[in-house]
Amino acid sequence: MHKYLNFLRIIILILILLACVSFTSSIGALNKPEPITDKKLKQLGLDRKFHKCISVADGDTITLEDIGSIRFIGIDTPEKNHPKLPIQYWSKKASNFTRQLCLGKKVRLDYDPYDNDLRGKYGRVLGYIFLENGMFLQEELLKKGHAIAYLKYPFDEEHKAQFIKWEQMARRKRVGLWQDDGFLEARWILKQKHQMVQITNSENNKYELRYKDWILKSIPIDQLEPQVKKLYGWIYEFSVRDLEKKLDEANYYNEPKVKSNKMAVLVFGMTHKKWGIFYQKHIYPRIKPEELDRKIEQLFGILNSIDSDKIDQGLINRGYHYVGDLQYDPLYVVKIPNNKERFSSTTNIPNGIRVINWDRANEHIGKYLGVKGEIVRTHNSGKACFLNFHNNFTRYMSVVIFSSDFAKFPKNPEDYYLNKIVIIKGTIKEYKNKPEIILKNPAQIEIIEGKIPIKSINKKEGDHIVSNQNANNISLPKLTDDKEFIFYTIKPGDSLSKLAELYYGDPKKYYLIEEYNELKNSNHVIIGQKIKIPKINRSFTLNQKVSSTERTMQQNLNRSDNNKKFYYLYSTMLIVLGVIGLFYILKRGKKPYVAKKDIRSAHDIDMAESMLKRSYQPEIEKNKQTYTHNFEYDETEGCEYYIVREHPSNKIVTKEKL
Repeated sequence: MHKYLNFLRIIILILILLACVSFTSSIGALNKPEPITDKKLKQLGLDRKFHKCISVADGDTITLEDIGSIRFIGIDTPEKNHPKLPIQYWSKKASNFTRQLCLGKKVRLDYDPYDNDLRGKYGRVLGYIFLENGMFLQEELLKKGHAIAYLKYPFDEEHKAQFIKWEQMARRKRVGLWQDDGFLEARWILKQKHQMVQITNSENNKYELRYKDWILKSIPIDQLEPQVKKLYGWIYEFSVRDLEKKLDEANYYNEPKVKSNKMAVLVFGMTHKKWGIFYQKHIYPRIKPEELDRKIEQLFGILNSIDSDKIDQGLINRGYHYVGDLQYDPLYVVKIPNNKERFSSTTNIPNGIRVINWDRANEHIGKYLGVKGEIVRTHNSGKACFLNFHNNFTRYMSVVIFSSDFAKFPKNPEDYYLNKIVIIKGTIKEYKNKPEIILKNPAQIEIIEGKIPIKSINKKEGDHIVSNQNANNISLPKLTDDKEFIFYTIKPGDSLSKLAELYYGDPKKYYLIEEYNELKNSNHVIIGQKIKIPKINRSFTLNQKVSSTERTMQQNLNRSDNNKKFYYLYSTMLIVLGVIGLFYILKRGKKPYVAKKDIRSAHDIDMAESMLKRSYQPEIEKNKQTYTHNFEYDETEGCEYYIVREHPSNKIVTKEKL
């Protein structure tokens, strides 16, 4: 019996070892990316061929013919077209560098296995970019100092190590972004008059945060950076009116400030989520977010402890840079006109069309009016040129010129109208829940020399204005239970990824629309084209027709899920068995094996007991303080031997057959 028990213990120990190895290997298999095969690329409408670059959005995003928008894996250039950030330092140079190398030329993609469908969360193809001459574009951008290694998301480890090395090389050479340790960038931001937030020290080591006439009081030092980040984002995300509402909701107080505070510190955003500090004529650039609180506290400590005539030298000794030729008065951005000043009367232009401020356009959907404002952001995608009155083009009004009308307008309209105050004449339409005017000829846009105060419409008798209620009724066609699909007309700026996000909640499901309409790939759609949006059920299978691509991808997904379930079930079962076996071994302890035939063949009972004592000697010695041992021989039980253990403390006697 004991022989079999020992054999069982060995088997259990082997199972424990197998469970550990299996669990480790299964987890590794699940995390290991699958190789990118030509078959998978074909299913996704991608390939490794050379394609012509037809537009460049910024330093790390281009558009390829027959492929679509491409985002460079593993690097990040300064933002040029971000809806919630100003145009950043070096963004135009990085964009021009990519444009010179790529625009009008053929490039090919290589792909990273860490992204299952090879598209990021915005529906853009993610790839490594190679030119026809073999140049690796990510390498050139990093070595020239136009980009940083972007490590937020996983990608190939060899590429990651190489990208970090190239970035460090550019830092050592102090090229591109890394010139002058960020002081050139800070000076550029001051000259551009980017918006800044003001910080002052209040009682009990608390701080006050101010933007223009709005102030948030009693902020602890450990909450300062999150509040600065939130406020700075709102400044560029919202228009003046919406920002005022947002600040009011966030418990900011409206307290007009008459004169500048000499102890006020200004904070401004820099590239790649860094901060800069500006105090009077000194700047400290490129502060990491986690270090901003400490730097602010340190600065106010200097200001409160050093004589005023020694502050300049004290700041320079602590790494601040003197910029005496630049001035930035916080009062420059303090005063906000109130509603009466901004919207008090009607502005007319010579032909009699009445004019409204751009941020009131959403109240006049369907009306032919003039819209006045300053063009602060432009973008030419090659298919259309967008003129925007606010940096956040995803939320506020856009003016659109399509490529078919480019010849009627001045060359490079994105540069011609930028930073100009204009009056746009046309019918205000709603597109993606925001107002839009489409320009067909240059007579619709008039440049106003000098900044003329912008007024709004006073309603008069006979004015016909579409109400907000009617405007809200303009919406996308909806899929209903009685329809297998609906028709959708492609509009400017549409893509299959955007439609998939609107109807299915996931831009990565664009292939369902693509296959249902038998399109060659997602870029084979044109403005005005009618396509079918298929209905899907919860398992994401087409109700009417299951495409081959969708079926294959669904099968692969199900197979992958089944494999994961098997790995987890198998590993869990082995671990449970191993734990039970380990518990059994620890509970039972080691029991020596004594062959019964040897004992029973010993006719002399004394000899048998002597053999038993020798076999059990280790257990007896180990537990002699706990209980005493004795052996019994019982002929009535078929010549069985027993070991008897007696516990002196509780007088309990246990008897075990051998």
